[in-house]
Amino acid sequence: MQLSKKTIDAIIAFEVTSPEYYEKKYQNPTWPGGDSGVTVGIGYDLGQEQRDTIVMDWTGNVNLNYVSVMAALAGITGEAAKAKLTGLVKNIVIPYSAAYNVFVSNTLPRYCKIALRTYPGLDKLNPDTQGAIVSLIYNRGSKLTGDSRTEMAELVPLIQNADYSGIADAIERMKRVWIGKEGMAGLIERREVEAKIVTDSLTSVDQMTGAHIYNV
Repeated sequence: MQLSKKTIDAIIAFEVTSPEYYEKKYQNPTWPGGDSGVTVGIGYDLGQEQRDTIVMDWTGNVNLNYVSVMAALAGITGEAAKAKLTGLVKNIVIPYSAAYNVFVSNTLPRYCKIALRTYPGLDKLNPDTQGAIVSLIYNRGSKLTGDSRTEMAELVPLIQNADYSGIADAIERMKRVWIGKEGMAGLIERREVEAKIVTDSLTSVDQMTGAHIYNV
């Protein structure tokens, strides 16, 4: 797959704002709320990962004692995850350099594969749109069933047919899931930005020239 630097930077900004802000606010584990698990690094949700995957991704990047504590949080989400933010978990410290390395070397390629498996034909779309969909999958996962996932399922034929306006509209309509819910403004904004990336991609000079495009 090909992702634009614009969308890779957007995912990082969605998750941690900036390297400087990360160092101030995200070096220790957090719980973003909702159905999330304990989250470390650049949006790395331990509750959504398998124990073995966590060990593989983080070994060599952080203290092995941290790795074992993080691995024990695999599969734990929601309020149960929130309750884990004490003691050894809260004392984990992950520098931005380690978080970034895991993101670009392990997490991003894995989510590109998940996105392509979920949405066949995604790799035929322009790099901005590929990146916007990877951002969506990174944030929401790949489940396509259930009322809250209606628009996620609608994306399957839209992506296969390279219907850019339909893709942007489906992403925009996902906001209904969080409208009126406390603390969800960030997710609403994220969907708006992803939808705009898709819309703007049709006139992006960078994509026409191949500038700032990365193979993942």
